[in-house]
Amino acid sequence: MEKWEQEIVKQVNKPLPESIEDRVNLTLKGLKRKRNRSLKQRFGILTAVMLFITIGLSSLSPSFAESLRSFPLLKSVFELVGGVDVKRGSELLLTTELGQEVKINDQEIIFTESLYDGSKINLGWTVPSNDPDPWAFKEDIKFTIDGKRIEDYGGNITYEKLDNGMYAGTISIDIRSEELLPESFVLGLISKDETVTYANIPIVQEGEYQSYTIGQSRTWDENEVFQVDYDTVTLYPTTTVISYSLPKSTTHFWDFQVYDDQGRVLQPISVSGVGKTNENHYKAFFESFETIPNKIFIKPYMLNPSSKVSGEWKGKPITIDQGKAGSLKILDQKMENNKLTLTYEAEGYRIFEQSDRIWLEDRKGRTYHKDGTAIRIKDTNKYQLTFSNISEIDSYYIYTYQFNTNYLEGLEVSIDLQY
Repeated sequence: MEKWEQEIVKQVNKPLPESIEDRVNLTLKGLKRKRNRSLKQRFGILTAVMLFITIGLSSLSPSFAESLRSFPLLKSVFELVGGVDVKRGSELLLTTELGQEVKINDQEIIFTESLYDGSKINLGWTVPSNDPDPWAFKEDIKFTIDGKRIEDYGGNITYEKLDNGMYAGTISIDIRSEELLPESFVLGLISKDETVTYANIPIVQEGEYQSYTIGQSRTWDENEVFQVDYDTVTLYPTTTVISYSLPKSTTHFWDFQVYDDQGRVLQPISVSGVGKTNENHYKAFFESFETIPNKIFIKPYMLNPSSKVSGEWKGKPITIDQGKAGSLKILDQKMENNKLTLTYEAEGYRIFEQSDRIWLEDRKGRTYHKDGTAIRIKDTNKYQLTFSNISEIDSYYIYTYQFNTNYLEGLEVSIDLQY
């Protein structure tokens, strides 16, 4: 047995200090388990992580070692900085751990996890705190599926700076081809000139989905130029996807409200072109339904902010009128590390827009913008929104808009999901 192997055996067989053992037991109790991974295997993974942290950091690159030291133990990037879709996937245990270190040009990236439920491909990533341009790598990557270059796809990349200084973010890739991806494949990251392969990441589809045919066409105000052909609605574990086309117009000037027969309104995520030439096909992504409803409704609209309104926070709940759209009730605040987090409830018909279009101003009129998208508290219309660098504010006003909502009558459809 090699000397390093003997040392690992000694480390593994050492009894843990009582405080660490208690911490491990507590972590294991709250550990999310993939259905194909036993508790024994999880314990092995945890032990390996601890060994890396205690005796193995010297064998890793400096940036990788820094990441392991500073990254919260067993905390997912998707959970830390992801959108509503990947956070949902993490909750449902659909993610796959990666821990794959990649060098793209002179930049070091760690791909921490992946998520694919049949809709978008998602990757979590981190870069060190001393990186001057955290997402520079996006400028020199293309993607392949099982070695074949993807010709038509949409994507989005976001990141945040964590409290420990590291950068963490997500990549989402929407394959626009009509060809279905296999249930397992290798996602390749190659240079734009296709001469360098940076990474090959195994992807496995997790979770099941159901697709329902809509097969309905609608025109707005009897004007066939604004015709919508609704194709399908697909319920993935992490997203609800509406597929539709605009056969007679390239103009896309509206949004969709999607809700069920219980009044549950879905948060929109993005809209993507689908890749059919000259037919203007699109996919609109929304958060997922936690349970399949009996019926869903799709209602196109245009939302026009009008006058801005505000309320002064004095430590007690206040309600801000948002006009026909509804209102916001500010419930509470929390100040921590120069960050202010508001908790509030949205009531009305444009829940997501109402809850997200908020900013702060102090008595001098200085503006403070939110750090990111509002985060909904599960199973409620309550949200939390964080603002940074406002420690010197002694009094502040919460601003939002009154909204004028214009429904495009005649374009709405309903779909029965329970037959």
